[in-house]
Amino acid sequence: MKIKPEYTLRFEEEGVSVVRVSPAGEVTPVSPISDTAAMAWEGFERGFSRPELAEAIVTEFGGVTREQVEQELDELAAQLIALGYAEE
Repeated sequence: MKIKPEYTLRFEEEGVSVVRVSPAGEVTPVSPISDTAAMAWEGFERGFSRPELAEAIVTEFGGVTREQVEQELDELAAQLIALGYAEE
């Protein structure tokens, strides 16, 4: 999966959100995103494999199994594609 180049994350005191950047550089907020989803987003952008990304999330946040995280990563990837933020 690949995040489309016109979408990026914005980190602010209130939290993290997905924004769309137009070719002219205009930034439009799209939707809020959780810290865990933001970490996954960045991993997708960097080309991490699913197992590498799952391990990083388990290490960072704990409290879940690697299998749970891998399932949630699959669900997140499907959502990002459905919303048009990413493509396969």
